[in-house]
Amino acid sequence: MKIKVEYKSAYGQARYYPTCDKAKALAYLMKVKTFTPETLLDITSKLGAEVLVSFAEIPGFEAPLVNLSV
Repeated sequence: MKIKVEYKSAYGQARYYPTCDKAKALAYLMKVKTFTPETLLDITSKLGAEVLVSFAEIPGFEAPLVNLSV
């Protein structure tokens, strides 16, 4: 499964906003509006999902989420 999220920094905290339907459904089931690095670590390691990250500052750019330091 692949999900797409958009990275934004809010008050120095990394937040990942769901952008595709699968990511939005996952956030809905988790009862959250954004993903933290910790939740994305669980999603990738426990569910085996591939996460693609886009950035608001760089339109059209997506990169796979490779390593999270928590």
